[in-house]
Amino acid sequence: MQDRLLKYSFLIVFLIFLMYLAVLILLTWPISELSIGKSGVFGDSFGALTALFTGLAFAGTLRTIQMQNEELRLQRQEIQQNRYEFERTASAQEKTVRLTAITILIAEYDSKHDFNKEKIMRLNQQLLSGITTEAIRMTYSNELNHLEQENESISNKKLILVKELETIVLGTQ
Repeated sequence: MQDRLLKYSFLIVFLIFLMYLAVLILLTWPISELSIGKSGVFGDSFGALTALFTGLAFAGTLRTIQMQNEELRLQRQEIQQNRYEFERTASAQEKTVRLTAITILIAEYDSKHDFNKEKIMRLNQQLLSGITTEAIRMTYSNELNHLEQENESISNKKLILVKELETIVLGTQ
């Protein structure tokens, strides 16, 4: 579209120039003498045409500035939109990292909790077997208490992590 408009603009300018030249030649025909003085007057007669084309060039320059302003406005909008998209992507990545870290911690707590449960079961079996002495029984009891407290602490920490996970997934944070 722009190329066609430009092509036709040059064609129109060329036709105006030819028409003006034809009118000048018709008005001054027959040319009785060819001299430098007369040719200067003939050249000066194109001053009106020069003024017309200068005005058109100025209007074209104003239109170009207007188009550049529009283009800059569109670029600013695009940059603003890209900034918004970048912020959303960064926020999503941050949430993903937090979710991954929390999931890994929960898996670690589960593993430790299961390990402690197995150890508690073995200690209980040894206590129930009756083969142990009183000193060993006391040590086992202390270790059992310690493992049960550790499992309770792990459960509390897991509960906190699960709540944080829910907060992240539901998007309230």
